[in-house]
Amino acid sequence: MYYFTACLILVILGTAFCIQVFRDSHVNYMFIFELDTHHTNTQTQFYTMALVLLTLWTLALTTQLTTSYQALAPCLLLVFTVLILSPFEFLYKEMRLALLKALWQIALAPFGQVKFRHFFLADVVTSMGSVLKQQVMIWLVLRNYTGVDGEEWDIKQYREIYTTTVIVGFISSWFRFA
Repeated sequence: MYYFTACLILVILGTAFCIQVFRDSHVNYMFIFELDTHHTNTQTQFYTMALVLLTLWTLALTTQLTTSYQALAPCLLLVFTVLILSPFEFLYKEMRLALLKALWQIALAPFGQVKFRHFFLADVVTSMGSVLKQQVMIWLVLRNYTGVDGEEWDIKQYREIYTTTVIVGFISSWFRFA
């Protein structure tokens, strides 16, 4: 869980760094990525969001390392999901909604509208395909693990992990159509 959320934080930090380089080099990234000019996304906004998520990530990791409470990793992923999907006016709602709209357009890519920003974001998601597969495998192992030593897994649990990993691999490759 921590690997996946750390990769998300690194993507947000990388986006902030790219925006900073674009602004310093006078590249019109708003036009290239066809972003809304009324809601300018600055590198400071991305750094702020990454630092908030990094603070939550560090707090959950240190708490889990210092205590025996093992449910913090799924809670961290749940908090990340709630923060990103939240309809409230905090952590730059317009930026989060634009991201969700772009992901929706990518999912409809062969049949819907495809612009450069969709292609670029789809390439990032496709590059993170192995990270997504590992995240799903970790989630399924943690969900199926009972904590009893010596207990054998049955073939149904292995089949579920294999099937889910294939589906996640297909979905990340589907985004290549964008």
